[in-house]
Amino acid sequence: MEYDGELIDIVSENNEVIGKATRGEAHRKGLIHRALSVLVISSKGELLLQQRSASRSIHALSWDLSTSEHVQSGEAFESAGERSLKEELGITANVIKASSPKLQKREYHLKSEMVYENEIVLSLTANHEGPFKPDPNEVAQVSFFSVDEIEKIIESGEKFTPWFIDEWENVKSLIVNR
Repeated sequence: MEYDGELIDIVSENNEVIGKATRGEAHRKGLIHRALSVLVISSKGELLLQQRSASRSIHALSWDLSTSEHVQSGEAFESAGERSLKEELGITANVIKASSPKLQKREYHLKSEMVYENEIVLSLTANHEGPFKPDPNEVAQVSFFSVDEIEKIIESGEKFTPWFIDEWENVKSLIVNR
């Protein structure tokens, strides 16, 4: 499984660290761990979306939030968010907590394996206008969209990651209520 070497903290449903495991082990066993999304917002209030690279093993070429990231062992959410911006989009920006952490659960098949994503997820925001230097292994393209444009794209049937669709109403309220 992907990311077998990346060490992450295993947490309780109350977000208290109770152990450590590799990211792959956490996904195979359904262990609760931390993850985040960073919403990059322009001065016009538009949200940066990324289209996942064609080489991604999960939801290739689907539109997604600006960045999503697992929090490494011992790392703070904010540090992980800033790392995510640098690694995926090639930018440096301050991140601001935009939501409370909440438990999200998903499961899916990856080749012949079952993957269990049980994650305490936090949303962060960052202001940035670009330019962006996306990592081509992670990101096919990026573009800013207004809330109305995103709603129309979703209605058109364009491919989005399931977690984007699950989170869209929360994300939309974070953008509109800024």
